Amino acid sequence: DVLMLFEWNEANENTHFQPTVAHGRTWERILAYYRSVLDRTPPAPRPGDDKTVPNLVLSVRQALKLGEPYHLELLYLPDGTSEKEVTARVTLKDGTGCTLVAFPAETIPTGGLLAIDYRVPSEYLARADSVTAELETEYAGRKKTWRGFDSTRLSATPCRDYLYSHHPLRELIDPETHGIEILPSA
Repeated sequence: DVLMLFEWNEANENTHFQPTVAHGRTWERILAYYRSVLDRTPPAPRPGDDKTVPNLVLSVRQALKLGEPYHLELLYLPDGTSEKEVTARVTLKDGTGCTLVAFPAETIPTGGLLAIDYRVPSEYLARADSVTAELETEYAGRKKTWRGFDSTRLSATPCRDYLYSHHPLRELIDPETHGIEILPSA
């Protein structure tokens, strides 16, 4: 079998496979998974992955015109780490941190590919100028709340840059486990 991918490098049209700030290495992760399926080999984590973090990708809209449904996707990509369950809960917040929508917790088996779609009528979000998702996970005995995802701008005018941005959890900086060390210059 031959897998051929075309690269136009048009980041604003979602026809690219290169890593970007808005998408991380999401496409690389997806292609690596499908390559393992085609090769009939077990999937493997990407080099440098922290295996204590679930291999989830949260995709959010960058902008939304009122009247369109607000859509998020939570994607689990199997990577051959020991099979466990991930518990995940998505909450939508406005710019002040007030909860707009809290979805029920999902239990995700890690043995296979799984996508969970969330949809909300944008009218439920109309009191906010922007919406930001938070994701709570429990994986391998560790609970964590993930923040810092792109916000979705809400507008009554036509959308611009309306495509999704993708956030692999394994590529986010975890401030609680990192520090800064300042060394004197020589």
